[in-house]
Amino acid sequence: MKKLFLLFLPLLINAQDVPIGYWKDYQSYTSASYIAEADNKIYCVTNGGLFYINKKDNTVNRMSKVTGLSDVGVKHVAYSKELEITVITYENCNIDLIKNNLIINISDIKRKEITGLKLINNITLRDGIAYLSCTFGLVLVDLEKEEIKDTYKIGVNGNFVEINGCAYNDNEIYVATSSGVFFADINSQSLFDYSSWTRDSNWEGVNQNIHAIGNNILWGGNKKSSFKNNTLIFIDNDTLLISDTSNIYQFDKLYHSKITNPKYSIKDLDGFLWIADSINGLLKFVNYDYQESFIPEGPVRNDIYSLEYE
Repeated sequence: MKKLFLLFLPLLINAQDVPIGYWKDYQSYTSASYIAEADNKIYCVTNGGLFYINKKDNTVNRMSKVTGLSDVGVKHVAYSKELEITVITYENCNIDLIKNNLIINISDIKRKEITGLKLINNITLRDGIAYLSCTFGLVLVDLEKEEIKDTYKIGVNGNFVEINGCAYNDNEIYVATSSGVFFADINSQSLFDYSSWTRDSNWEGVNQNIHAIGNNILWGGNKKSSFKNNTLIFIDNDTLLISDTSNIYQFDKLYHSKITNPKYSIKDLDGFLWIADSINGLLKFVNYDYQESFIPEGPVRNDIYSLEYE
């Protein structure tokens, strides 16, 4: 009997991948929705949380409250290459900054009582500032000082509107709102004054994402498609666009069985395509050829109906 136990002991040791007394999360990472590149990491937001691929060794690394994050329900992630800071926003408007392997929490928006819907819809980084497009305005976070710098309320005659996306070029800053596109002088010292913003009547119907490529402002319209540097944009299931700093390239009929419901994608600095698919997780393409998919271990869905132990 003792020999039989010793025979199975290695299996028990291998299965126990966390120390006794520590927690391990079993979330669903199948439905991917957002991607960001940070040096040698590819971050992926899913319905179960956040994970990243280490491009050097191709390992999958989960990030959650178990590993030190401040909250659950990750919404977006962005990376400041200049400051080497990762910005994470949550569905409840909590914010985490990852600096020098430390996690700094900024909970001001989460704790603030705001009438109406309170959501962070997008992140845009510029000169050490994270511009958060929110349902109640444009919130500026100083990444070095780790604090809220300002909030811009935008709308005609002070009728403030929801902001869904933000972009800028050398001279102007643009926001896509529930009432169209507004712009202002990016160097103005009075952006907190709604009268400094002008509604652009030429962009009727634009109320979703808006991005910049060089000095050109592009928009995603009502289809929630997204334009930004080195980004792959799906317009529908059989037409896609890839943008770099000066050009937009169109590809028709890129089909693969793994591309079922693409939500967001990027073209990284190595030229690889990473696609967030709500059915098949994080997909990697090299020269437009499918390589592999990444889904951390966990259930297919987060709907748990029963629990057993042994």
